[in-house]
Amino acid sequence: MFGYLKNYRRAFKAAAADRDRLSRELTCLKAGYAKAIDAGLWPHPNTMLEQQKAIERGIGPVLLATLPKSGSVYVWNALYGTYGMPGGKIAVPHSMMDEIIVEEWLRLFSAGGMIAQHHLPATENNIRLLKKYGPRKIIVQIRDPRQGAVSYWHYIVKLGHADPDIPIEDREKFLWDHYLLPAREWFDGWLAVENTLDLMFSRQEDMAGNEYIHISRIAAFLDMPDKKIRLPAKGDKTHFRSGLKDEWREFFSADFQSRADDLLAPIDERFFGLDDARARV
Repeated sequence: MFGYLKNYRRAFKAAAADRDRLSRELTCLKAGYAKAIDAGLWPHPNTMLEQQKAIERGIGPVLLATLPKSGSVYVWNALYGTYGMPGGKIAVPHSMMDEIIVEEWLRLFSAGGMIAQHHLPATENNIRLLKKYGPRKIIVQIRDPRQGAVSYWHYIVKLGHADPDIPIEDREKFLWDHYLLPAREWFDGWLAVENTLDLMFSRQEDMAGNEYIHISRIAAFLDMPDKKIRLPAKGDKTHFRSGLKDEWREFFSADFQSRADDLLAPIDERFFGLDDARARV
């Protein structure tokens, strides 16, 4: 459905260090959006019909802003399977933890009756649009970034995008640069706006082993209609691998763990303190 965005994605990658240029590229994206409507690509008429039916059932917009490898696909499938609203898009990717909201898509989505999941950062422009158009409530799906990095590594190895036999120092450098540092920035962004938006920080650690209760809490926060939650099967379709909390202790060197502790200290204090099951001993 979104094949027409390939050229724009290439443009976004080429502009990685230039936020002003990225803003100008949004003009092209808006033109692409209009062309997609004319061609019947997006929004698809069937999607709009299903959205209207979901709105009539009292279902609002469900936005999941998610840290990569935090159980977000499982949450998405649980809510989608329970409430039957169509999936939509509100943003295009610039990098793994940097997606840019497209205003027209957000306006369409915020009418309700639709679910969207993005690794969406709380950038100035994204937050401006969310405050202007909604949705009123947002789920921010999180996980201990150390374990998220482990899960991400296994994921890209499975896809054939990484060599499982590279030296540990090379693996750790890759995950530091491409997961932990962006994750710290991603967390900082959402923490900076938590008092200006109605957010629920949903921890993967709370969900593991208590999926029904946790998804029910998410649904209650979103004011979803009262309905028994249908949990999806765990497996490849939900990107579920193990759900472990402290696999990272055996995966990373002691030096890497120490540096990660320093980097993530404010995140640990806010979300992963000594009361957590993975607390240091």
